[in-house]
Amino acid sequence: AAMMRPHLDGYVDALKKIHAATDKESEAGKAEREMLHRVGNQIAAISLHVGAKSRTEEEARETAVTCRRIKGEYLPKPRRKLLAQGVLTKLSRKASQARHFFLFDDILVWGKEFGKKRKVTYKGQIELGPCWIRDLEPTDKVKFGFQIVHPEKTYTLVATTGKEKAGWMLDLETAIKEIVSADPTLKDQRVDAKTKVGTGLFKYLTIGKDEVDKIGRKTAP
Repeated sequence: AAMMRPHLDGYVDALKKIHAATDKESEAGKAEREMLHRVGNQIAAISLHVGAKSRTEEEARETAVTCRRIKGEYLPKPRRKLLAQGVLTKLSRKASQARHFFLFDDILVWGKEFGKKRKVTYKGQIELGPCWIRDLEPTDKVKFGFQIVHPEKTYTLVATTGKEKAGWMLDLETAIKEIVSADPTLKDQRVDAKTKVGTGLFKYLTIGKDEVDKIGRKTAP
């Protein structure tokens, strides 16, 4: 499909040149120009269709390659699409861990990268449907943090730059919005962010009832 589109676009360009050179005054010329215009539009529509199909096939190949890269969990699923990937720091009560994250259109997967071929050992995943994304105000220790609030657990992630954080939050919120638009009942499953007490870096994200405004929205949208 990818090889066909340049040829189709070339045909459209050739028809445009013929159309421009065709007699505009005679009845025969007008009929020929109308026919060329119609054929050109048809070929342009086919070209767009081929281009869309090519992008879909490329996305499917990229998703399949990514799923094979992740070891320890079977992830291939019909029409599942990879949206983004990259390294984020995952904070817990006891430690902070750099993990490779893969955002698909229905789940977020993370794992630990290993080996020269950069395979990834599966560590976990989140079903995005009932989640919402919570921004965290920067602190001295955690500047670019945000949370994924799931009904069962709140996940705290940290990016390396503000731009990276904004990109992840936008991609996650867009994916969740698409899922919820297909099944609005998922929004009813959302819960408020839970107050947590931890150690290490995580203690800098601990919030009390009087500190909600300092660190960001706590209640589900």
